[in-house]
Amino acid sequence: MSDCTIAAQVLEKREEPAEYLVDRMIRICRDQLMLPIRQTMERIDCHEICFMESRGHNVYIYTKNREIRIYQKLTDLVDLLPDYFHQCHKSYIVNLEYVVRLERTLLYMADGRMVPVSRTHQAETKEIYENYVNA
Repeated sequence: MSDCTIAAQVLEKREEPAEYLVDRMIRICRDQLMLPIRQTMERIDCHEICFMESRGHNVYIYTKNREIRIYQKLTDLVDLLPDYFHQCHKSYIVNLEYVVRLERTLLYMADGRMVPVSRTHQAETKEIYENYVNA
């Protein structure tokens, strides 16, 4: 069963009006996210995403070329993303393809930005990053 089929089944079981669900819907199909961005649904290639940051009620998605803001919870996204994404902090999810270095409390991204690693996620982040690099 594809992720798109699962997303459609979840939508069918929800009781909110269809317009609300379409505006809020996030789906993933073949390494692409369908995101509600300014009254439209936009397809984003997951390989283009460097990391995601949660601030307030918004998630900021940083890609190679731009920053996208959506009104969503980070927790709604984390389970939909492919295996090469990892939540290293309550407010951050990184694409391991763009991590060039890991220190105890920081991940250094290919574009020069730094993403914090919380104490809660340090051991798991180290293990997952080492497994990813050595795979």
